[in-house]
Amino acid sequence: MLRVLTTRLLQAAIVVWLVVTASFVLIRLAPGDPFFASLEQAGVASEDASAMRERFGYERPISEQYLRYLGGLTRGDLGWSHSRARPVRDVITALLPNTLLLAGTALSLGVLFGVLIGTWQGWYAESRWSRYSDRVMLALASVPEFILALLLSMVFALEFRVLPVSGMHSEGVTGFADLLRHLVLPAGTLCLGVTALLARHQRSATRGVRDAEFIRAARASGISERRIVWRHALRNSIAPVLTVFGSLLGALASGTLLIERIYDWPGMGRAMLEAVGQRDYPLVSGAVLVTSLVVVVATLISDLLVAWANPRLRRSL
Repeated sequence: MLRVLTTRLLQAAIVVWLVVTASFVLIRLAPGDPFFASLEQAGVASEDASAMRERFGYERPISEQYLRYLGGLTRGDLGWSHSRARPVRDVITALLPNTLLLAGTALSLGVLFGVLIGTWQGWYAESRWSRYSDRVMLALASVPEFILALLLSMVFALEFRVLPVSGMHSEGVTGFADLLRHLVLPAGTLCLGVTALLARHQRSATRGVRDAEFIRAARASGISERRIVWRHALRNSIAPVLTVFGSLLGALASGTLLIERIYDWPGMGRAMLEAVGQRDYPLVSGAVLVTSLVVVVATLISDLLVAWANPRLRRSL
């Protein structure tokens, strides 16, 4: 078990390093720099702009900038956010909880509903309602998240005016109930996608174990049908579903970035998009680093859950 965990941690470290290095290089290859809009377009003298670039090392070769960035990471220094005039660490500390709230709510509800709906669909696969609901899940999984976000906003925010369409709190209001109202649309948009994806995987996995020998044995021993479904079938069908968590978490991370922008949710995704537009190199690199760490850690946890759900894998660890 320790050897497997060490190997996974090493692989995770390599993935994070590759992602951070790629983002570091790509953002610097784009035209402009952090001082292009704020200094040159504002009519600031070119020598002042050059002095600012030299102060932060942007006039130096990219290899030297990269080594300086890695040196700062070893000291826990993520750099200075030029667009927000604050250390990147402070920006991430302030915004990361908002993103985790949004993504965590969507993931938790999506997993719950996806597993429950998929198990029901797979167990009663021949029923009319199961086939209808499967078509609904297929449609939801096929609709891009930004289209779904626009449709939900039009219905619940513009047509019926029951939910706010942007922000995290209403102006002058900071209560928990108000936070929940603002969370419904962005978290619901992400939740629908997660639910649809997991429901289809869970449906296939449940159908695969529905006629298994151990299910027939449990039914012959007089165990109730409900207990067979939720105690035996679910336990043996959940492992294949957990294996899609890696790709699901990556898709959720990119979806959260887009949804935060659409709903003006004050999180890491919106800050990253704004930082890219303003060429805020340190903030982009810091946001990518933290996001990749969260995804990698969550993927590692999902791998451990797969081993827990599959007795054969658990014995091999």
